[in-house]
Amino acid sequence: MPTTSPTQTDRPIAVEAAAAAGPMPTTPTRPTLPPTTPPPALSKLVTILGLRLPTSDPANWPRARKWRIVAVLTACNVLPGFCSTVYLPGVPSVRDDLHTSDVLVNLTLSLFILFNGVGPIFFSAASDTMSRRKPVYLFALALFSAASLACYFAESVGVLIALRCLQSVGASAALSIAAGSVSDMFYLSERGAAVGAVSAGSAVGALTGPVLGGVMTQAIGWRATFLLSAGLGAALLFAQLLAVPESYRFASIWGPMQPSPPAPTSPDAAGSEELSGAASERNDSAPPPAGNAFEAEHDDFRRSTNDETDAVQTGEPDPSGASNPLKKVGETFKVLTLDYVCLCAVAGSFPFA
Repeated sequence: MPTTSPTQTDRPIAVEAAAAAGPMPTTPTRPTLPPTTPPPALSKLVTILGLRLPTSDPANWPRARKWRIVAVLTACNVLPGFCSTVYLPGVPSVRDDLHTSDVLVNLTLSLFILFNGVGPIFFSAASDTMSRRKPVYLFALALFSAASLACYFAESVGVLIALRCLQSVGASAALSIAAGSVSDMFYLSERGAAVGAVSAGSAVGALTGPVLGGVMTQAIGWRATFLLSAGLGAALLFAQLLAVPESYRFASIWGPMQPSPPAPTSPDAAGSEELSGAASERNDSAPPPAGNAFEAEHDDFRRSTNDETDAVQTGEPDPSGASNPLKKVGETFKVLTLDYVCLCAVAGSFPFA
């Protein structure tokens, strides 16, 4: 008697049951859109401008590349202080050439400072919205260069005031985004030197502006200071195009920024770390040697620091109130309020100087 396999007997039964049950309900599927590719012209423009996202973690870039970018950002940070002071020696000449009053001429100074604080608000928001740094730099430098060149041809004080506001907005991009670029590339332990270098640009611009402005105003005229500003902006624009890649760092891809660069791992290094860890544990448990006051004081400080850290981690209240977040927020709000009042006072005092 021939034997039949279970699959041969079950298959007709399954087909008959499916036919009797009727057609199975189908779940609606989401329509898939055909894959779209950017136009070749747009893709080529993105490549030329260097706007593509980084393919590797910016924190692991070579040190030379990082500091090359820091040098360009420092030069960009020179613009606000330089352009606000290079124009000062030519204020009397501007008043005489444009046949205006001292109040209107001083508005070209005070409004420049005012818009220098307004511009970073929009540039930082645009950078975070687009997840890009470089397009904001390029737009701001192009605006600054064009406004500086237009100031050279200004024939009325109203046009000069409007162009000075645009010039201030274009010069203020690095004030807010440069710190973000530094945080994208440098670990926490390396960030201090880079931030200090970028911040030094503002001081350099404020120091060199009046000297160069006085020399150029005396030798050529006050309009030459705007040609100098336009040339400086154009040079920085090309430097951004050629030497600064896009550095926006996605924490979702590369993880949160670590405090320090990862140490090279090897079997010998792992064994030495274990030995050093065991030695440190023995040193922590052993009492300090007698007669060494410095080591004893250091050990007491370390124990007190560890006790404070344990109290914060376990949620115990701090009797001094130093770790109270509301208190820190209040102190920060006081500092920001004082800075805003000082800025408004400085900006409002120029027209009446």
